[in-house]
Amino acid sequence: MMGETSRVTAFNTSNLRTMPIIVIGALAAVICTIALTGWVLWDSRQTAVSDAFRDSENLATALEVEIRHDIETCDLSLTAVLDGLSLPETATVSPVIRDYILFDHSARAPQYGSIFVLDRHGDLKIDSRGRTPARTNFNQRDFFTAQRDNGDAGLFISNPSKGDNGDWYLMMSRRVVNEDGSFGGVVAGSLRLSYIQQIFSSVAMIPGSSIVLFSTGGKIVARAPMGSNDIGRDISNAPVFKHFPAETFGHYEDVSSVDNAARLYVYRQIGGLPLIVGIGIPKAAVLADWGGKAVFLCSLVTAFISLLGMLGWILNRELQRRGAAERVALESEQRYRLLADHSSDMIVLARGGKRVYVSPACDRLYGYTPEEMKGTAIEAMVHPDDIPAVQRAREEIEYCSEVLVTYRAECKDGHYVWVEASWKKVVECGTGRTDIIIIARDITQRVKHEEALLAARDQADAANRAKSAFLAQMSHEIRTPMNGVLGMNQLLLASGLSLDQRHYAETVATCATSLLQILDEILDESKLEAGMITLETVDFDLAKTVEDAVTILGPRAEQKSLTLDMVLAPAVRGWFHGDPTRLRQIVLNLAGNAIKFTDEGRVGINIAVATETEAATTLRFEVSDTGVGIAPEARSRLFQKFAQADVSITRRFGGTGLGLAISRQLVEMMGGTIGFDSEPGKGTTFWFELSLPRAAAALSAPAVTEQKVIPPNQRRSFDLLVADDNKVNQQVARLMLTHAGHRVDVVDNGLEAVKAVQRKTYDVVLMDVQMPELDGVEATRRIRGLGGVWSRLPIIALTAHAMAGTDTEMLAAGMNDYLSKPFDAATLLSKVERIVVSGGSIRSQEAREDEDNNIASGFDATKLATLRQLTGPTDFEPMVTSFVQALQERVARAVELANEGKLPEAGREAHDVVSIAGNLGAVKLVEVARRLEVDARTDDPDLIRLLAAKLRSETDVLLPKVERFTANAA
Repeated sequence: MMGETSRVTAFNTSNLRTMPIIVIGALAAVICTIALTGWVLWDSRQTAVSDAFRDSENLATALEVEIRHDIETCDLSLTAVLDGLSLPETATVSPVIRDYILFDHSARAPQYGSIFVLDRHGDLKIDSRGRTPARTNFNQRDFFTAQRDNGDAGLFISNPSKGDNGDWYLMMSRRVVNEDGSFGGVVAGSLRLSYIQQIFSSVAMIPGSSIVLFSTGGKIVARAPMGSNDIGRDISNAPVFKHFPAETFGHYEDVSSVDNAARLYVYRQIGGLPLIVGIGIPKAAVLADWGGKAVFLCSLVTAFISLLGMLGWILNRELQRRGAAERVALESEQRYRLLADHSSDMIVLARGGKRVYVSPACDRLYGYTPEEMKGTAIEAMVHPDDIPAVQRAREEIEYCSEVLVTYRAECKDGHYVWVEASWKKVVECGTGRTDIIIIARDITQRVKHEEALLAARDQADAANRAKSAFLAQMSHEIRTPMNGVLGMNQLLLASGLSLDQRHYAETVATCATSLLQILDEILDESKLEAGMITLETVDFDLAKTVEDAVTILGPRAEQKSLTLDMVLAPAVRGWFHGDPTRLRQIVLNLAGNAIKFTDEGRVGINIAVATETEAATTLRFEVSDTGVGIAPEARSRLFQKFAQADVSITRRFGGTGLGLAISRQLVEMMGGTIGFDSEPGKGTTFWFELSLPRAAAALSAPAVTEQKVIPPNQRRSFDLLVADDNKVNQQVARLMLTHAGHRVDVVDNGLEAVKAVQRKTYDVVLMDVQMPELDGVEATRRIRGLGGVWSRLPIIALTAHAMAGTDTEMLAAGMNDYLSKPFDAATLLSKVERIVVSGGSIRSQEAREDEDNNIASGFDATKLATLRQLTGPTDFEPMVTSFVQALQERVARAVELANEGKLPEAGREAHDVVSIAGNLGAVKLVEVARRLEVDARTDDPDLIRLLAAKLRSETDVLLPKVERFTANAA
């Protein structure tokens, strides 16, 4: 006992001797931590300020490049005008051709105003925009007096000035010098300050920051954010002028005179121009993140010091914690083993691919006892076809913490059950040994239910396909005789009839048209159910789309003496991106219903903007009427298929009850909502809202091809071939076409059609899609396969199919267009005339393909066409010849100068190439020449030689196209 007491006393004494060392070490650690923290905070603060200066300098450089490029582009346009004025030919041509030659496209860019040519008295002589401003004499303006009084002024940039339209401009001018060296006037252009303001406003900056463009004389040109009196304000006393002009760019820190807050300033002069761009950032905002980090770091240091203080207490408690943890782990193991033994799912512990523990639930799942399954491999009892799935799970568990695998397992009695097993990887602390815990359950019943559901789905899909096929076939079978009914009835109405006979024939036409409308609605609904309707995404004019619907409905409203009007808010006029066909169909359905259920009064269509964001505009469409209204008890049935608000409506007004259901489905497909408000006896308002992105008409609207309309007295006769197995359809088409003066041959099937086109040259072939022997689609493929003229022979499909997909199949087979049965004479004749006149004939199609290829390869023939129209046939060819000669000379000179390393001289030659090539429509050549002109100011001879070689190759490509166009124009 004495010995043990001595050992304890010695141990305590050792602890007492060690304590000062621990305290000193702790104090040293605290001091080092505080010193390191202070240094890190100071260094990160300096880094934040340096990063802010660097980012601002990069932004100032980018803004300087953008503004300098715009000013230089304007200066190039002014120089081009001076060069053009120096040519003696300019004074002899008409004003239109003179302006066409003087002003390039960059002069008409939206960021620039007009280019003025002023005589020596300051009077306006030429305006690039063709407009005459309110003031036509500028002899008192600084940009004029500067050039008049100083022969070496060069490019002069004025202070900001407000134009007659209220916009602010930055005027630039160059001196016009007469041949004797005297002052001959001024060429002046302007840069819109709103464009620079827009660039500044688009820059993402720290809140409280500012961007300023000001002259070296201290006048503000543009600013973001912009105040009402900022433009032209004098800041000549600003701190930046303490550094400028000694340094043309740099940065500094100063206190703002506006809010007395410290700011970081960066400035940069715009090239050698009298303009400076400056950026100011609040220093507090720059150091905001640093302050948060400083607080966080100080908190960490405080926590670290506190941690050292708690270290003794933690060490004292560690042994007690370990003992308690061992007791808790033992209790937890006993508890989890109890849960595993009584779980309904089988729980397995696997190690090294073998089962080392199996819960008693294995008896219920497989029929084996736990002792029988221990030591067996994981793949044991797995169906041979499912072993690869189990092996993949073993591979995946190596790099995944959890894997789910499904397989079939053989029970003790020999039958198989479906098992879903969840594998979880567990790594034992200390040893690093990896075990796998597997929880398996029987899912045999669930698999059977899923198989039954899949079988039911396949049956439903098969039934839906059968219904679609049935509707497509019925569409053909119904539309084929309907074509005969409507066609013959139309021919009957065109003949001499008594009043009673005409009344009977018109009644037949009305009934047949109503029957066809019902068929179309049923087919539309079938397409929607089958998911066969695909929305277009094109640019369209919203006002025109709705006006087309109103035009279609106008006669129906007139028959009932109803007022049909349309009101479009100004904000909705313009171009949008979406599906105009389906939008028009919705408006037609809703407005058609309104006309149907209104006996007197009016039907109105109102369109307004509900909300608008940068991404899309939400449009609200309202169709209101003064009709019968809708009873409250009938409103729940309105948008249901084949449902009417009142059963008597079908007898009184007719219809299928599908119009509103189809409209709702189309609106929801477009991502919109639809609803209505109604009061019985006073009328109803149906509304729907759609979100559509706006589209710029000039950029995204499809090009409108001019349609050549042939007057009836100038129509020529065509040779037409009609291929149709139905005798009634043959007779209808033949009579309609022969009455219009065309020559018609008729064949009964596709084989005869293929032979007929080989025997005789036809202008158009009307090809029925469904025929015996050989259908119309396959006949078209064989005709196209003949090659030569047959590959471009216009073929119009005649189809009674109205299901989605048929038009795609026909066009893919090589047909030019299709006409759905039943058709009337006007539609048939219009299709035939349009396909011949607007590009269906062989000759016009070849011309169109040649023109498309030219434009795609960088040649815009419309330029030469416009020039030919301005000059006339007599002067056109000599002028083009002089342009080509001048182009070849300047390109050769530019290549020579580039190879000699004379970069500025090569750039001047490229400047002349830009104007000449632009007049010839050489789009790609202009692009290469302009780039050479700009890059010639840099010191990169290799790049200029490369661009000069490209200039020569593009010229070689262009000249044959110009020669071919000139020959064709002659």
